[in-house]
Amino acid sequence: MKPAELRKKVTSGSCPSLVCLYGEETWQRDQLLEHIIDRIVPPDARDFNFSQFQGRQAGGRDILEQIQ
Repeated sequence: MKPAELRKKVTSGSCPSLVCLYGEETWQRDQLLEHIIDRIVPPDARDFNFSQFQGRQAGGRDILEQIQ
């Protein structure tokens, strides 16, 4: 899905359960990620109920531990 479509879905409250952002435009990707976080994760829940992983920097074990 194109960035504009995803932004529209997130704004309307119908964000997909899983989102994978990729592409060469890092600025656009970062802006879209910030938009998703702002719309989905309440500010007071970010310290304890929010984890963010960056592709090659995250291992499967780290992600699995957070899910559990």
